[in-house]
Amino acid sequence: MRACRLLLFTLVCCAGAAGCGGPRVNAANYNKVTAGMPISEVEAILGTGNPMVVEDVELAGDAGAKVASKSIKARSWRSGDTTVVVILFQDDKVVGKLSKGLD
Repeated sequence: MRACRLLLFTLVCCAGAAGCGGPRVNAANYNKVTAGMPISEVEAILGTGNPMVVEDVELAGDAGAKVASKSIKARSWRSGDTTVVVILFQDDKVVGKLSKGLD
Protein backbone atom coordinates (compact mmCIF):
# COMPACT_ATOMS: atom_id res chain seq x y z
CA MET A 1 0.00 0.00 0.00
CA ARG A 2 2.87 2.38 0.78
CA ALA A 3 4.35 1.79 -2.69
CA CYS A 4 0.98 2.59 -4.23
CA ARG A 5 0.72 5.87 -2.30
CA LEU A 6 4.26 6.82 -3.27
CA LEU A 7 3.51 6.12 -6.93
CA LEU A 8 0.29 8.13 -6.79
CA PHE A 9 2.15 11.05 -5.21
CA THR A 10 4.66 10.81 -8.05
CA LEU A 11 1.82 10.89 -10.58
CA VAL A 12 0.42 14.04 -8.96
CA CYS A 13 3.80 15.77 -9.00
CA CYS A 14 4.40 14.84 -12.63
CA ALA A 15 0.91 15.97 -13.58
CA GLY A 16 1.81 19.41 -12.32
CA ALA A 17 4.10 19.82 -15.29
CA ALA A 18 1.24 19.57 -17.79
CA GLY A 19 -2.50 19.42 -17.58
CA CYS A 20 -5.72 21.21 -18.25
CA GLY A 21 -8.56 22.34 -16.11
CA GLY A 22 -8.76 25.88 -14.85
CA PRO A 23 -11.75 27.04 -12.79
CA ARG A 24 -13.48 23.64 -12.99
CA VAL A 25 -10.68 22.08 -10.92
CA ASN A 26 -11.89 22.68 -7.38
CA ALA A 27 -12.80 20.67 -4.28
CA ALA A 28 -16.54 20.68 -5.02
CA ASN A 29 -16.08 19.20 -8.49
CA TYR A 30 -13.38 16.78 -7.31
CA ASN A 31 -15.82 15.43 -4.73
CA LYS A 32 -18.43 14.82 -7.45
CA VAL A 33 -16.13 12.26 -9.09
CA THR A 34 -16.96 8.80 -7.77
CA ALA A 35 -15.75 5.24 -8.32
CA GLY A 36 -17.27 3.63 -11.40
CA MET A 37 -17.98 6.95 -13.14
CA PRO A 38 -17.14 6.87 -16.87
CA ILE A 39 -14.50 9.18 -18.37
CA SER A 40 -17.20 11.14 -20.21
CA GLU A 41 -18.93 12.09 -16.93
CA VAL A 42 -15.63 13.03 -15.28
CA GLU A 43 -14.77 15.29 -18.20
CA ALA A 44 -18.25 16.83 -18.09
CA ILE A 45 -17.41 17.86 -14.51
CA LEU A 46 -13.69 18.76 -14.74
CA GLY A 47 -13.21 19.48 -18.45
CA THR A 48 -10.92 17.60 -20.81
CA GLY A 49 -8.15 15.81 -18.97
CA ASN A 50 -4.55 15.43 -20.02
CA PRO A 51 -3.69 11.73 -20.65
CA MET A 52 -0.77 10.46 -18.58
CA VAL A 53 1.55 7.50 -19.01
CA VAL A 54 1.08 4.96 -16.22
CA GLU A 55 3.85 2.42 -15.69
CA ASP A 56 4.46 -0.29 -13.11
CA VAL A 57 1.32 0.35 -11.08
CA GLU A 58 -0.35 -2.18 -8.86
CA LEU A 59 -3.56 -1.17 -7.15
CA ALA A 60 -4.96 -3.50 -4.51
CA GLY A 61 -8.73 -3.82 -4.61
CA ASP A 62 -11.05 -4.48 -1.69
CA ALA A 63 -10.63 -8.21 -2.11
CA GLY A 64 -6.86 -7.92 -2.45
CA ALA A 65 -6.93 -8.44 -6.22
CA LYS A 66 -4.15 -6.64 -8.03
CA VAL A 67 -4.71 -4.61 -11.19
CA ALA A 68 -1.96 -4.56 -13.82
CA SER A 69 -0.74 -1.17 -14.99
CA LYS A 70 -1.51 -2.02 -18.61
CA SER A 71 -5.21 -1.78 -17.83
CA ILE A 72 -4.92 1.52 -15.90
CA LYS A 73 -5.25 4.90 -17.60
CA ALA A 74 -4.70 8.22 -15.89
CA ARG A 75 -5.75 11.76 -16.73
CA SER A 76 -4.74 14.95 -15.00
CA TRP A 77 -6.24 18.40 -14.53
CA ARG A 78 -4.43 21.47 -13.29
CA SER A 79 -5.49 24.85 -12.00
CA GLY A 80 -2.78 27.44 -11.46
CA ASP A 81 0.64 26.42 -10.25
CA THR A 82 -0.34 24.39 -7.19
CA THR A 83 -3.62 22.54 -7.80
CA VAL A 84 -3.51 19.16 -9.53
CA VAL A 85 -6.10 16.39 -9.81
CA VAL A 86 -5.31 12.91 -11.14
CA ILE A 87 -8.05 10.38 -11.88
CA LEU A 88 -7.23 6.71 -12.52
CA PHE A 89 -9.42 4.65 -14.86
CA GLN A 90 -9.79 0.97 -15.63
CA ASP A 91 -12.08 -0.04 -18.50
CA ASP A 92 -12.82 3.71 -18.85
CA LYS A 93 -14.33 3.90 -15.34
CA VAL A 94 -12.92 5.63 -12.25
CA VAL A 95 -10.94 3.35 -9.93
CA GLY A 96 -9.03 5.99 -8.01
CA LYS A 97 -8.43 9.69 -7.60
CA LEU A 98 -6.01 11.97 -5.84
CA SER A 99 -5.35 15.66 -5.56
CA LYS A 100 -2.80 18.17 -4.46
CA GLY A 101 -3.59 21.76 -3.52
CA LEU A 102 -7.39 21.66 -3.38
CA ASP A 103 -8.98 23.94 -0.79
